Amino acid sequence: MFCDSLARTLNCDIGVYSLDGKLIEGLDAGFKYTDNIFKDGSFTYLKVENMIVCVNKDLSQDACNLIKLYYENIKYKEAVNISQPLQYILNEDINEGKVLDKYLGCRVFYVKCHEDIREIIESIYEGERFETAEDEDGFYIAKIVEDAEMEANSLISGIGEEKGIELLIGAGGIINRSYTIKDSAAHSKEAVCLAQRLGFKEGFYPINKMIFYKIIESSNKEKIEKYIMGSVSSFNDILHDKELISTAEEIFKCNLNISEASRRMYVHRNTLLYRIDKIKGITGLDIKNFEDAVIFKTVLSFCKLKLT
Repeated sequence: MFCDSLARTLNCDIGVYSLDGKLIEGLDAGFKYTDNIFKDGSFTYLKVENMIVCVNKDLSQDACNLIKLYYENIKYKEAVNISQPLQYILNEDINEGKVLDKYLGCRVFYVKCHEDIREIIESIYEGERFETAEDEDGFYIAKIVEDAEMEANSLISGIGEEKGIELLIGAGGIINRSYTIKDSAAHSKEAVCLAQRLGFKEGFYPINKMIFYKIIESSNKEKIEKYIMGSVSSFNDILHDKELISTAEEIFKCNLNISEASRRMYVHRNTLLYRIDKIKGITGLDIKNFEDAVIFKTVLSFCKLKLT
């Protein structure tokens, strides 16, 4: 960044080296060490803190002093950016490489909530290292966590009990050298928005569990609709039956375990089997079967995303 902006300012080529002669950025014009300023033909070498700057121009003393001041100014701005809170970093166009180490290993959670829950979040995480930011729809939380689902459930119960509300929480991926704080924040909110469009009102939705829905959302909707009309055109009859839809979704949550689904829904196992047979009679899909369940879930997700 320093090299590019300086080259544009001076309208010449610049090379920046470490003190042991390794090129950091810019043009490799040949390294020469100096404790201050050294000129070699049309090249000027000057020491700027822990770097040697090579300029393919014969610079005056004043020009060299200006380069040092220019570097100090850039360094100050970068230091300010690094020290800024998450709110500033998410909203401003800054060099994310400069703040990478600050958030390395963190992941961003997004809590969709229009109420002021900042104090509750601070009380939940009292004594822990975390940062928050907010937008018009909710709150971002950047934090290193061992178990993302446990973390989200803790927020859902803590905030839910205090405010008496249902919460949707999304999570981005873990920040690394190629996946930035802004990537994780954007994915955390995108996961929540997808969950909301699918009709979910509460729960935890990490971005890695929403890839399936994102692929459907990004696909050619006209082609998919033709496939549906040609294979399971009667699916529209299912969409208007809330009992059958909730039954199918609970079975999916229970990994197709019928006994577990009936227990969680407080209905007899035979009642659940009757509903499954009814779904099969309408669509031709037996959702006890894994492949049929995948097709049913795909079509259901497409229809929900299409309607929102």
